[in-house]
Amino acid sequence: MTTPSNEDSGDGICQTVENIANNFISQHHDNSLSPLRLANISISEFSTELSNHLSVLNEGGSIAFGRGEDLTSKSLSKSLESLFSTATPPVREGPPLTWTKLVLVAGPQFEGLAHLKIGNSSVELSENDLQLLRSGRPRRFLFPWPDKDDCKKELQSNDTVLQELVDARKAIGEGVCLKD
Repeated sequence: MTTPSNEDSGDGICQTVENIANNFISQHHDNSLSPLRLANISISEFSTELSNHLSVLNEGGSIAFGRGEDLTSKSLSKSLESLFSTATPPVREGPPLTWTKLVLVAGPQFEGLAHLKIGNSSVELSENDLQLLRSGRPRRFLFPWPDKDDCKKELQSNDTVLQELVDARKAIGEGVCLKD
């Protein structure tokens, strides 16, 4: 079983709606996202912050989470870890995964084998973890995913980022310079 793939639009990576929903909070991002304001930052700092935001979006992550919003999905993901025998799925090869990602990809009626491939990661589940996954209980625990209130917070955060970008573009157009 594999994850929904990104579609290549020819000029870069384009996230599918399904991929974004599957990844929402299920991937942990180390980036702490700051507001995109021009005041008192250098061009390189502003560029780095833009890159950080873009990285989270390209990975299907959450701007709200990156900006410190308290999201229900995060606590659900953390609680889900305690259902399984290990805190993270036992990846034999490839990048690490979260249980949330694995459960969402497996779906509500998983009937696969203990060895599965998710994206570039190969996972070997214990018998107990396999039985739990096949029971469908972990997926029901996460349903609906992502949380409705989290989606609202995400939309609000994205609106804020868009307004910050509009303000930055306006300031640059008016000749307000970033410090070097």
